[in-house]
Amino acid sequence: MFAPGSLSERIAVWLLIFLPVASAAGILLWRVTWKNARRRYPLQDCILRPTGESTRQKLEAESERFANTVLYMTLLPALLYATALAGGFSPWLPSVVSCVGALVGSAALWRCHDRLSSYGLGYAGERAVADHLQPLERAGYRVFHDVPYAGFNIDHVVVGPSGLFAIETKTRRMASGAPETRRRTVEFDGHLIHYPGSSDRYGLDQALRNRDALRSLVNEKLGVELPVSGILALPGWFVVEKGIAEVRVMSPQILAPHITTAKPPPALTRELLARVIVLMENLCAMNLEPPKAD
Repeated sequence: MFAPGSLSERIAVWLLIFLPVASAAGILLWRVTWKNARRRYPLQDCILRPTGESTRQKLEAESERFANTVLYMTLLPALLYATALAGGFSPWLPSVVSCVGALVGSAALWRCHDRLSSYGLGYAGERAVADHLQPLERAGYRVFHDVPYAGFNIDHVVVGPSGLFAIETKTRRMASGAPETRRRTVEFDGHLIHYPGSSDRYGLDQALRNRDALRSLVNEKLGVELPVSGILALPGWFVVEKGIAEVRVMSPQILAPHITTAKPPPALTRELLARVIVLMENLCAMNLEPPKAD
């Protein structure tokens, strides 16, 4: 056991360790609150949701969680050691608690890193698909990204002369070791997607849900039954469709040619097309003003 010093010495040790941190946090909080109270955000208009906005927000939240975990793992040993030193206790108990905290924090960082990697891959895939959809804008189409509806988001919605298209993006890593062409080729038989070494329906049911949701949305808001084409895009893969299903599966490179050559639904008039575009714009509008600090 440490020989305890006077109470004033213990308080001084504790303050010397934690007063700078508390002071810095207080100054930062005051600065943010004062700045929000005295200044208005200059941009008052709304913008349309950018590509992968929901995934970007998840990435941002996960990055903040990662940084906070690292901060807690750094401060915990100092807090425990300062408490033991100020109270005249043995360092063994703080050491044990710090080791347990390090193990728990390391496990949390491991899971956080996995989520960051997954979100980063998904975000890159959505950006790639958006790039391949960009030429449609010059052909008279409107492309909307990350369209929110009924508690989830549709990655991409294309509205134009040939109809409405709900596009779901799924990005998957490739196995190493096989020849390049074989690694990048998948087959869709109408029921399953056959990747090198595995087969599944991952993304198909979600693409079907997105198609039905967009159709229900248009019917609910505009009172019109319009057909919607569902597409599952697999960026980075060469897709061979050997079967036809309710949802098409394709590489992003052929999205624009497929959409522009699709047969337009008879019910899609210019007036109705304009109403659908306004509906999508309202759904995708974002307020630019950042949230104020409490």
